[in-house]
Amino acid sequence: MNKIVIVVETGSDISEELKKEYGIYTIPMHITFGDKTKDDGTFPPCEVCDYYENTGTLPKTSASTPYDYERVFDEIRKKHPLAGILLLAYSAVTTSSFQNALIAAKKYSSIECVDTKNVTIGQSAVAVKTAELIRMHPEWSLKQAAEAAKCIREQTKLIFVPYNLTYLKAGGRVKSSVAFIGNLLHIYPIIEVKNGYLCVAKKIRGSIKRRISSIFTFFIERYSPDYDKIWLGGTTGLSEDMKNLLKNTAKEFGFKNIYWIDAGGVITTHGGPNAFAIAAYAKAL
Repeated sequence: MNKIVIVVETGSDISEELKKEYGIYTIPMHITFGDKTKDDGTFPPCEVCDYYENTGTLPKTSASTPYDYERVFDEIRKKHPLAGILLLAYSAVTTSSFQNALIAAKKYSSIECVDTKNVTIGQSAVAVKTAELIRMHPEWSLKQAAEAAKCIREQTKLIFVPYNLTYLKAGGRVKSSVAFIGNLLHIYPIIEVKNGYLCVAKKIRGSIKRRISSIFTFFIERYSPDYDKIWLGGTTGLSEDMKNLLKNTAKEFGFKNIYWIDAGGVITTHGGPNAFAIAAYAKAL
């Protein structure tokens, strides 16, 4: 029986393998296609792109509801009645999920909610590192685990590189003129997660495939990561060649353990197809 059970939203894109290995539970976020809403993780992410291509309208993401959290919290309580529950939530400034989690948590005892100030593989990285430390410190209380998670989130660094700006434009995140010029001139933003917010850290020009090495160099120089682990992720449509290029480049730069995660519907809706992300822990961790 787990003493502390970790919970994340599906927007973390955590894999089934990692969920099983660390006993992590997921809360569904949601995506609406016209008048139909689906739980993230219950459909192929390519449906997001197909819908946009066919209708010209981008699906809309929505937060996990208080009921979503209550349902999973109840499930955990039935299986592990004495366990503490540690929610490591999707960035609170990007969604109301975290506030809904706090509403749900009021009905229960022994629940701690921590805003990871991260998304997609960055959130997964926080959850896995926290789970590893909990295993190393079985004596920890729930509050001690929550404090450790807060430290981990500050050391977890993430960048995201969209293949083009069309989906960011459709979602209202960049102006149409900016997206048009960016796509026309092959100018791509490197988006970093900073205190929970998605910010443009740098702009690159030219073929992304040819700029992979310079993107890794930027990441390393900006964050001074620990080379023990690196997290890579990609949205639907990213070719096997690109996936292998990212993995091989990570190896060439000296990263020892490489985790690959396929992105789900939430990040695909925001970033579009063929996008990728890189995350790692700063050396201070």
